[in-house]
Amino acid sequence: MKLKIDYVLVVSVIMLTFTSCEFKQKENSMGGETLSHVEVDNELDPVCNMHTKDNVRDTLTYQKKLYGFCSSNCKEEFQKNPNKYLSQNQ
Repeated sequence: MKLKIDYVLVVSVIMLTFTSCEFKQKENSMGGETLSHVEVDNELDPVCNMHTKDNVRDTLTYQKKLYGFCSSNCKEEFQKNPNKYLSQNQ
């Protein structure tokens, strides 16, 4: 029984993770402009790991590097604790 509950919990967390990025992507496609003319230093959004190549909607310079983000939500989250996200992605 406990194994079944753990399984449901893990699956729920995974679904929430993917859904939040999917929601952000839909939210951005409705009103945000993709910044296709901007060259960023990261291939993945440091917060949600979405590819930045075709999805940059916001940027931030941190430690002399220009980071691209799929949404202003991810940028704001990154600004709260940049080292947390940079250490996760290295």
